Amino acid sequence: MSNLIKKRRSIRSYKDKKVGKKLIRELLELANLAPTAAGLENRHFIVIDDQKIKEKLFEAGCKQEHILKAPVIVAVTTNTKGFFSKKGLLKINDEVWLMDLWGATQKKYKGVKRFHRNYEVWKRLYPLQDADTAGTTLLLAATDKGLSSCWIGAFDFEAVENILKIPEGWKIIALIALGYKKDPPYPQKRTKIDKLVHWNKW
Repeated sequence: MSNLIKKRRSIRSYKDKKVGKKLIRELLELANLAPTAAGLENRHFIVIDDQKIKEKLFEAGCKQEHILKAPVIVAVTTNTKGFFSKKGLLKINDEVWLMDLWGATQKKYKGVKRFHRNYEVWKRLYPLQDADTAGTTLLLAATDKGLSSCWIGAFDFEAVENILKIPEGWKIIALIALGYKKDPPYPQKRTKIDKLVHWNKW
């Protein structure tokens, strides 16, 4: 697994070689095995292999060549309203969610305000995390199957959502290019981990 993680790179040049639908389906099945908040699986994938649609995405995507050249683009989406209501969350009969939340229904519980503050964070972040974990898993799955990929986050969100006819309440988190690499990647540089890690507290 460590070799797979090291092998994964952002590739922006692709061979003119199709990626089979069976393989794409397998990759997306693996992507959907990623962690998901409360088992909601709050992510949908749009597979784009139509060249005319890719041309529109290219225009909306800062004219990045790999959007146009990659055989397949996968749009990872999430429902921004796809998390439990406060009442719904408090009704979940699962020890994982207890976390004193049952107590939050009691007027005397001192953590009521804290619960409400945290809920506002959860409902905003959990849909994003559902899509992000699936997108990252897709990158690793593609690498494992001999494909290359690139996470694309620079694009006109409103334009892309219109192009792909995204329903109301849903948002695109990323476009992911998939294909067989044409050119080797640039040498990868990363900050030494000791500069990024804090033990027990910052």
